[in-house]
Amino acid sequence: KGVEITLSGKVVSTPYINMTLKVMNKFGVGINEENDRFVIPEFSQYSSREFNIEGDFSSASYFIAASFFLNKPIKLKNLCYHSSLQG
Repeated sequence: KGVEITLSGKVVSTPYINMTLKVMNKFGVGINEENDRFVIPEFSQYSSREFNIEGDFSSASYFIAASFFLNKPIKLKNLCYHSSLQG
């Protein structure tokens, strides 16, 4: 029967909402957005496909902090600040 989500109050996780919407769209589920309302039409279906999952900046932050405090360089792969939707 479709899904309708209406946000209320202060939204503090906009980047994660945008990331979720982008992934849903990549898997074939279109979403209609109006202000604080999201509507997933009836009969929406996910379709399978290959998908590259980017690295998690929150998890990597511990290694970044350790590098700073130890004054040692590190190399992190699969993290791209410029193209990431993460907050």
